[in-house]
Amino acid sequence: MRLRRESIDIQLGRLAVERRTGFLQLPGDASRAIHLREGQVVYAESPRTPGLSSRLAQLPPAPEPGPLGSVQHDLMVREATVDAALDLLTASGRHWRFRTGGAPGAAGGTSLPVGVLLAEVVRRQEIVRQMAGVLTADTPVSRNPRLAADSIQVSATQWAVLALLDDAATPRELAMRASRSVFGTTIEVFRLIALSLLSTGGSLPAAGGTSDSVRQRRAGISFIRAVTDPA
Repeated sequence: MRLRRESIDIQLGRLAVERRTGFLQLPGDASRAIHLREGQVVYAESPRTPGLSSRLAQLPPAPEPGPLGSVQHDLMVREATVDAALDLLTASGRHWRFRTGGAPGAAGGTSLPVGVLLAEVVRRQEIVRQMAGVLTADTPVSRNPRLAADSIQVSATQWAVLALLDDAATPRELAMRASRSVFGTTIEVFRLIALSLLSTGGSLPAAGGTSDSVRQRRAGISFIRAVTDPA
């Protein structure tokens, strides 16, 4: 009788209970891994999300060592970890193998309980599902030459996304160029589609439509804003 292989989330839960130190990795693929220290996740990496070193390079140099720089570093490590974990836990149907070993030095001392990480991944998966009818991280987008309004206000992050988009590109490609979260970039691209600044083959109709499909999609946008906008 063949034993059923554990899914990655079940493996993580068991390793957390056993307080193991090491990393989960796809056999033969060192580019995808989730690192643990005494049962807590300290870092995750995937070739489909920007790595930690490129993200840290985006931080402005601190005028002097202090708690602010440490907080920024820890936030960057955690976002890189959750961003990669979302990709790994969503896409993986293969068997993962646990090996002993330390976490990358750049990860520092920050860590996340496995339960907290899994809960955040589930939350993001639900948001991704809500957007999927319009956009995924791998949907090509381009600038929309026709605007529905004379003037539109965008955030600094949205402007940065627009500045990166010379030709058609996916949110994942834009995130890799900017060394930013794939999840967060996809959210911003979704909002830019809602503003009719970007378009896809399945973009939202321009403002003013009254069909049921338009209403349903706008309701989806309202939901995304409600769960992702900062308070």
